[in-house]
Parts: sequence; C-alpha cells; structure tokens
Amino acid sequence: MIEDSPFFLGLDCGGTGCRAVLLDAPGYPLGTGAGGAANIASTPQAVLHTSVQLAVKGAYELAGISVASRRAPIRVCAGCAGWSAADKRVSFLGFLQELTGCLDCDLLPDYEIALFAACQHNPGVLLSAGTGAVAIGRSNEGVVYRHDGLGYLLGDLGSGYQIGLCALKHAAFNLQSGNPPDALTVAVLQKLGITDLPQLLGWLYPDFQTAKVAALAECVCTLADANEVIALSIVTQAATDLIDTVDVVRQKLQLRADGPVYVSGSLLANSTIMRSLVEANLGRSPLQLLNVSTSPAEAAANLALRTWKERR
Repeated sequence: MIEDSPFFLGLDCGGTGCRAVLLDAPGYPLGTGAGGAANIASTPQAVLHTSVQLAVKGAYELAGISVASRRAPIRVCAGCAGWSAADKRVSFLGFLQELTGCLDCDLLPDYEIALFAACQHNPGVLLSAGTGAVAIGRSNEGVVYRHDGLGYLLGDLGSGYQIGLCALKHAAFNLQSGNPPDALTVAVLQKLGITDLPQLLGWLYPDFQTAKVAALAECVCTLADANEVIALSIVTQAATDLIDTVDVVRQKLQLRADGPVYVSGSLLANSTIMRSLVEANLGRSPLQLLNVSTSPAEAAANLALRTWKERR
C-alpha cells in the first residue's frame, strides 16, 4: 500500500475465530488475518487478546504495514460475539484502542455486522443457521429486530445442535431399549466411533460441547437426503423451526413475505436437503434464499469507512 495513506480496520470477533480486514479509503481490501476464539464475554482474556493480535498482525503483514511502525487505522469497527456483556465490552474497547493506536473504535453486536454484510442498510432478513440459529431483520424504517439466537438451552431452534441432539436422543433410546439399531442409530455410532450406550454417554457428558453435538447434523442430513424416515422427520422439523423464526421477524418488522432472505451458516451452506426444505417454505410461496457474499469482517471495515465518510 502507499505509505501514509489512510486505512480502516474491521474485525469479526466470534466464538470459534477472529477475522480482520483492512480497507483503503476507496474501499479496496488491503489485507486479511485470522486468529482463534474471540467471544468477548466467554473467551479467557489472554486467549481473546492473542486471537485479536494474531488477526490484526496478519492483516497488517499482507497490507505491507509494519506493526512496529505503530501506524493507526483512521477508524476501527468490530462485530463482537458476547457484546451484551457491558463490563467485558468496556475492557475490550480499551484493549483494542491500545492495540491499534486508534481511539475511534466502534463495537457492535456480531449480528448487526452480519446483517449489514447481507443487505447493508436496506430492509431485509438474514437467517443464520450453524451450531446455533438466529434470524435478524431490518425494516423499511431502519429498525433492527432479532429473533432466537438464545443459545442451546433456551432456543436455537432449527440449528445444527438441535438436529444433532435429536439424533443422539433417538440413538440413546434405541440402545437402551435393546431395539435392533436402525440406520440413524448406526450412523451416529459410526460418526462417534463407539458401539454402545455407556460409550455414548462417556462421549457426551465429560467434555460437553455444543459444537460436537452440532457436528452430527451432517450425517443426519445425509440420511434425510436419502429419504431415511427418522432423519427426514428431524430435518423437516428443523426446517420448519427456521421458517417460523423468519416469519416472526418479517411480521414484527412488517416486511414483505416475498422479499429475499439472506442465509449464512454451515447448516444452510452445506446441506442440500435443509436448504431445499427451507426454500420450499412449508408448501407456501417459495422463499427466495440468497447467499451472503461479504464476510462480516469486511462488512465491519466497510462500516468504519462509511461512518468516516459521513462525518467528513
């Protein structure tokens, strides 16, 4: 990049990874970087700081900016998982200002950045389904509303976690009842590399992680794609839950029923059957599903740039 030319930093601080993007003043990407877990509420502070430092350092290096030079971005915008933890947010803001040398830092909820990545400031709905599930929308008046995204205990209906949990419950019931293992039970056992119920319980509880339960969604969707009855019923219910979540957002914001729904997350990106079922919209008018082409980190950088231009 040209020495001393202005640049802007966007960050996507998520539970499984941190991404950084640098943009120049015309809006062209200069560099990207990646780090580890960066949920500002739940990630240990030392890990959080290391993750963000790695991501920023990688973006600087690709852009040809020496970290040692202490060149500061004009503005920083970060989308943060765990944003609602106000005390952690204040602490993270101070760290980010010190790390970048930029006092003009804006912290936003990760879902707002994701929505901007999907439809910028236009009205629309984003449905994100991976380990968890949430729908976010913006009305014609600019009001933002989010539905679900309540976590694995209170919500995340239609998520990969919920699909995986249903499969585990089915397999556990079959194994405890002594029934001949059906196709779904066999698929679960093979996926986990186990053979009986005690092993299943040992896999699940001592090191419980929502992500490893959600990873079972892949084999459930594969069976559903082959019309295995139990797997298909689980996936159909998950698709129904996602459609209902989108409907709540649309009704709350009074959005058109035929408007596009932007989708993100591994469940809708990797599963043909899930995407098809959601698109079919429970037999009503088919949903218009569109992929999100801009990454959250780049969207955050664009927000930083846009705000700077608006203030000039």
